Amino acid sequence: MSDNTVKQITTDDLRHMEDKEGLILQGCGGDPQEWVDGINGLLTEAGILQEGSKFENVSSFQRDGVTCLLFPFEMAINSSKGVKRDKKQEKKR
Repeated sequence: MSDNTVKQITTDDLRHMEDKEGLILQGCGGDPQEWVDGINGLLTEAGILQEGSKFENVSSFQRDGVTCLLFPFEMAINSSKGVKRDKKQEKKR
């Protein structure tokens, strides 16, 4: 399990995020960190997240009384090497 805290944001914060992409899951009741750990685990098992990469800096927000989680695509974290890789920089290489 991770010790990262899921950051709380508002829908207004979300609306002002320009040039950012991510995965939003709606209806994430319960402990948000369990969702983060579960999604990271499932995507790793499926071979989508590789070489120790995982989602971090996940945000939580409420919409119509439903808890939603935003998994940002901007950074892939390679925990096995302790290196953060910026996807935009990798595309330039």
